Amino acid sequence: MIVGCFTLDLYCDTEGCRHNDEGKGCQEPDSYVRRTRAECNRAARKDGWKIWKGKVICSKCVEAKKGKIK
Repeated sequence: MIVGCFTLDLYCDTEGCRHNDEGKGCQEPDSYVRRTRAECNRAARKDGWKIWKGKVICSKCVEAKKGKIK
């Protein structure tokens, strides 16, 4: 049996992302492990991450931008 997997570790690219305890941005990545990259991206997007053209924004920054909260 051949088994393959893909691991996607996401860090927020937003300058000044301050959603961790130290206020220094996303220090620990969110990790997704699935069979393919597409499945990892789908799972991350379902959790609220925005991923496009090599840029990644965490779900907390996305929500802050929607609500104009800083």
